[in-house]
Amino acid sequence: MRKAVRLCCREGCDNIKLDVSGDPFYPEIPSHATPMSLEEVRMAVATAHSFGKKVNAHARSIESIRHCLVAGVDVIYHAEYSDEETLDMLEAAKDRIFVAPTISLFHTMMHEAEPYLPRAAAEAMGIPALIEESVKTHTALRKRGIRHLIGGDYGFAWSMQGTNARDLKFFMDYYGYSAADALLCATRNGGLAMRAQGDLGTLRPGMLADMLLVDGDPLTDVTILTDKRRLAMVMKDGEISTLQPALHATG
Repeated sequence: MRKAVRLCCREGCDNIKLDVSGDPFYPEIPSHATPMSLEEVRMAVATAHSFGKKVNAHARSIESIRHCLVAGVDVIYHAEYSDEETLDMLEAAKDRIFVAPTISLFHTMMHEAEPYLPRAAAEAMGIPALIEESVKTHTALRKRGIRHLIGGDYGFAWSMQGTNARDLKFFMDYYGYSAADALLCATRNGGLAMRAQGDLGTLRPGMLADMLLVDGDPLTDVTILTDKRRLAMVMKDGEISTLQPALHATG
């Protein structure tokens, strides 16, 4: 594990990704299984952190989530299965850890994946039950103040890269977030996950000037953020990189 992580760091990786649990796509290693040991996770995290790199983990099972928390993983993806002790552990680490539920993958598999993936195939994988576990766990974590992140597991024919803003509505529908708090998951929390310096993700003096100007009120309807025609201006590093012609014409 040390050798593998060192190789990744040598080759310029910014983040190390561990598959600590199983997955519904592999019957021989289901979602509740934990094929990676705590010792392996600890070694990977210690080695990556020694290079100043962050560690993300695919962790669906209870045991895998606990391994990640004990070992010091920075971001946990999925985290559907839980019990009270695991929820308590996550809450205790809420000022250090970030959690990305990745609900979009399962939502689209059940409702939008035809003809690429038959709904019957998704049901055979146990996706409906995993959605139920996700709702239970991440609703509880929202109430406990965990720092959720949107995105993850986009990049399929039925769930394209660049459509991550759909997660805002998913967070509201599945986990009970308000529009404002869902936006904080995408902005403030996302900025902190990417830059521990805390200079990205909010509109305050001294922050990095990466901004979107939206035509409309996302607090009234967050889905407008999925419409590229509503992006009136994109600013990157303090400079305007995209400006809609109508906005430019009016000064």
